[in-house]
Amino acid sequence: MKGNGSSSGSWQVIMCCGYGRGGHSRITSEQLKPDAQREAIAAWKAAAAAAVTATAAARASFAYSQTCPVEYSSEGRPLLFGGVSSRCVSGCQSRAAVQPNDWGNVCSFDPAKNVWGICTEQQAKNSFELAKKLGGGSILQLSPCDLVPFLRGRTLWLLGPSAVAAWAERCGCLGELWYNVQQQQQQQQNRKWLQLSPCDLVPFLRGRTLWLLGDSHTKTLYRALQCFLFDFWNQKECKISTDPQDVADIAKQPAQEGVSNCFHLTGSGGGRICIISVALTSSLVNNTAVAGGGILPLLRQRLAKPEDIFYINTGTWHRKTPQWASEYKPDLEALGKYYQETRNEWPHMLFRETPAVHPADTARNVCLPLDGYNYDPSSGMLSLASTVNTSDSIGMWANSYGLNKVVRETLPQFGLYTVPAYNMTPPLVDNHVAMRNSAALDCLHYCQPGMPEAWVWYLYNAMRESRAGIRPLPLTISESSLAAAVPKSSSSSSASIKTRDSSALRTAAPASQAKKSLLQQQQPLGQGQYACTPSTIRLSSSSSSANIKGRDSSALRKAAPASQTKKSLLQQQQALGQGQYACTPSTIRL
Repeated sequence: MKGNGSSSGSWQVIMCCGYGRGGHSRITSEQLKPDAQREAIAAWKAAAAAAVTATAAARASFAYSQTCPVEYSSEGRPLLFGGVSSRCVSGCQSRAAVQPNDWGNVCSFDPAKNVWGICTEQQAKNSFELAKKLGGGSILQLSPCDLVPFLRGRTLWLLGPSAVAAWAERCGCLGELWYNVQQQQQQQQNRKWLQLSPCDLVPFLRGRTLWLLGDSHTKTLYRALQCFLFDFWNQKECKISTDPQDVADIAKQPAQEGVSNCFHLTGSGGGRICIISVALTSSLVNNTAVAGGGILPLLRQRLAKPEDIFYINTGTWHRKTPQWASEYKPDLEALGKYYQETRNEWPHMLFRETPAVHPADTARNVCLPLDGYNYDPSSGMLSLASTVNTSDSIGMWANSYGLNKVVRETLPQFGLYTVPAYNMTPPLVDNHVAMRNSAALDCLHYCQPGMPEAWVWYLYNAMRESRAGIRPLPLTISESSLAAAVPKSSSSSSASIKTRDSSALRTAAPASQAKKSLLQQQQPLGQGQYACTPSTIRLSSSSSSANIKGRDSSALRKAAPASQTKKSLLQQQQALGQGQYACTPSTIRL
């Protein structure tokens, strides 16, 4: 942005929309009236402030990388695309695997092993060739240590089936906003990020929970994060709460049961990543059929902290029926209003786009291409050929283009940032699970390593750019969060939303005692006082929703005093994760 020096104050803002640098549109003084000029100046200042914040975040991440407990070799496959499995040098978790779904097998991304959702060699090559062109190639340099700093001390809630400025809300295409005045600085920064190590990410995860809220695409992202962060958790999964009523209330949702799980980061500052299946956007807020009035207010009432990150992806289920399709925009508006009204206290919320769905030819058992959808990985732009019938609202909705158009037109009005996920997927028709280890032709989900790993990159990139104010927490905050993860008192389930008898609630140890108890233990603990037992992950919904109804709150157990909890944990002789949540054995199922 620059002024021409005249009294009329003609300003030019040069920007481009896309996942990276690319073509731009020029806005001249004829288009920028006085009010718009002031907005442009404010936007430029906001962008400059965001750049300063991003620099501070980068410094915190770099400082942590110098003392990271895990080290990876400099040679081999990119860490994000399977290199974690073979490149760990020290501080590594065991790669031993006995069963097909043990983590050592799953995260090796070996197509010869009978694991659902793993790419063939050709599919992995397709994704790799595309990834090399994204973000100037910096995606291939991402390591687990780059991501973990965003999660420490908070929960990342997964919900759902650089320059931050007002101009981003006016960008009419999928992608990110880049200011011309920052392009040279951005190029220099990208070269720096080409040298990222896994430990650069750790500071962003400490002291918080990353809540992943969404549909089955969120499940594949969850598994991608588990594999990418393989050496920062002990392959033990925990329930989302020690209180069965919390788990039951979260599970009871319209359309589909809300299955929930967490894995906890080991090491100082803790942190955890939790997933909650959310099929419909309407389950998030303003819904009397969900305890607390919706998953988001329910989490904030009982389990979440303001430092936490909420990462939402809903949309796929809104393709299933005309009613759910018609409800998508008003549901997004309700979500946006909720964020706008609560962002001062709960600022860290992001929404991810829905990837492309390719037509399924069940007669030949193949996924069909989306002809006329042309993606430019250097700019992140997606263009539609004249042969594409954009008036075919049913077809555009079915392949998710229509879904994301509604997202782009709605959420920016409320300042809710949307993370890219669609533009790069139309060309990847051959990278679906398809018939590989699947009973039916699957042209919806994408195999690994591939798109799920790209989603990890774009999540990280959003945090690196301090979208929604996300940046690494100070170490003192991360450590003080050890006792802050004690669940808040819960509400009764379903529509009544009344506080249940306080006599039935478990008695938690005082925060000071809980923290002291944890710090005294001779084991690597994560955030809170929740202990995890060995397990692998099952992502399928195995429990019946019928078993959730009518649970007597008087049957809830009371937590043991901190001293007894400590004794019990020490007797287990197991490496523990975050909190006192007991974990049961499971395997990975999507």
